[in-house]
Amino acid sequence: MSVSAVSGRSPVHSLYVLKTLLAFAVCVSHSPLEVSFLNLPGATVDVFFLISGYFLYNADLGKVQSSIKKSARKILIAILILQPFYSIYMRELGLIYLEKYPPLEAPIPWLLWLIQGYSPIGSGHLWFLQALLYAELAFGFFLKLTKGRWVPALFPLLIGLGLLGAFRPILFGEEGSIFVFNFVTRALPYLAIGYYIHKNEEILLSFRWVSIYIILVILAGLEYLFWGWKTEWAFMESWIAILVLPIGLFLMFLSNKSFGEGTWLATVGMLYTGNIYYFHKVVFLLWEHLNPHYPLLEQIYNQAGALIVFLLSLPIAFVVIKVQDRFGWNLLR
Repeated sequence: MSVSAVSGRSPVHSLYVLKTLLAFAVCVSHSPLEVSFLNLPGATVDVFFLISGYFLYNADLGKVQSSIKKSARKILIAILILQPFYSIYMRELGLIYLEKYPPLEAPIPWLLWLIQGYSPIGSGHLWFLQALLYAELAFGFFLKLTKGRWVPALFPLLIGLGLLGAFRPILFGEEGSIFVFNFVTRALPYLAIGYYIHKNEEILLSFRWVSIYIILVILAGLEYLFWGWKTEWAFMESWIAILVLPIGLFLMFLSNKSFGEGTWLATVGMLYTGNIYYFHKVVFLLWEHLNPHYPLLEQIYNQAGALIVFLLSLPIAFVVIKVQDRFGWNLLR
C-alpha cells in the first residue's frame, strides 16, 4: 500500500513495476514455488514501507502531515473491513474457532492483534497494515517534534529487525520472536529511509545503482556462507540481506523512473497490488483446504502454488477495484 494516490504525486512507473514484483514475492513467501530464483533478492514486504515513505515526502511539512492523516484514515478503514472479512472466511473454512480466544481468559492473542495485526482470527498477513498505520502516526509526531530534522536518527531501529528475527538464534540462542512483526524495527525506519531518499534523491540517484545492487547481492551471498561456516551450517543469515539489500533494490528501480511505463506490470502495480496483498490469502487458504481431497491439485500447488495464487488473486483485485469504481467508493486501494 502506498500514499502516492493520497499525495497526488506524479507516477513513478518503475516503482509500480517493483510493487507488482513485491506482491508476487509476498505470494512466494506464503505458497510454494519450485523455481524460487524468480524472486528478486531483497524483494521483501519491507520495500512497501520504503515506497510509502518515498511518496510521503514533501518539502512542506504541513502537506506531509495532511498526507499522513489521509493515509491513516484509509488504512484504518481497510483494517476494519479486512479483519472481520477474514474472521468470517476462516470460520467458514473451519480453520478457526473464535471461542478459543476469549479476551479475558487469553489476552495474549488480542495483545498481538493490537500491537501487530496478528489477530486470533488468523489474518497474520495484515500485520503490514497495522505496522504502516502506527509507523505513519509515529513518524508524523517525530517530524512535528523535530521540525523535519534528524530523520536519519530513526535508521538504526532496523538493527532490531535482525536481533528479533534471523540473528536471534545466533546471538542469543533463542528462536526468532513473533514480535519481529512490528512497526518500530520495520515500518518506521524503512518509512523514514524512503522519505529521506526522496528528500535527497538528486544526490543519491547519481550513483550506479544497478552495479551497487549486484555487488550487494554478491556480498550478501558471501555473508550467508560466512555465518553458515561460523555456525557449522546451522544458520545461514545475512545482515546485508536484511538491512541493506531491500534499500539497494528500491534505489535500483528508482534510478530509472520510466522503466516499465505502459506495461501491464506497471498497471498492476499502480492499481491492484494492494488488493492482491489483501486477498491472496483467500486463494491459498482455500487451495490448502482443498488439497487433501484432490491429490492432483496438491501436486500443482507444491510445484507452482505461488505463481497460481498470484494469478488468481489478480482478477479478485480487479473485481474489488471495479466494484468500488462503480459505486464511487475509495475503501480498498
